[in-house]
Amino acid sequence: MQIKYFDKRSLITANNDAIIERRNRSIREDVLDDLDEDHKFPVFMAVDHNSREMRVGVMLSPEAKAWLDISYEGYESLPTVDMPVN
Repeated sequence: MQIKYFDKRSLITANNDAIIERRNRSIREDVLDDLDEDHKFPVFMAVDHNSREMRVGVMLSPEAKAWLDISYEGYESLPTVDMPVN
C-alpha cells in the first residue's frame, strides 16, 4: 500500500497556500515551527472537500494530528512511501 506524506517544508508550503487562499482548514504556524526537519508526516485520510480542494488528515506525531485543505494538484504532487500490509 502506498501512503502520501509531507516533509516539513512541503507541509509549511501547503499550509501557507491554505492561509493565502482562505481555505477552511490550516495549521497554526507555531505547531509547524516545532516539527522535526527530518520526519515524514503521513496523510492518514483524504477526502474531496469541494470542487477545488481536498481535506487531508496529517499525522504530526503519534499523539497529534491536524487537518489541512489543499488543492487537488498539491495532493497529487505529494510523494508516496510503500507501507507493508498487515
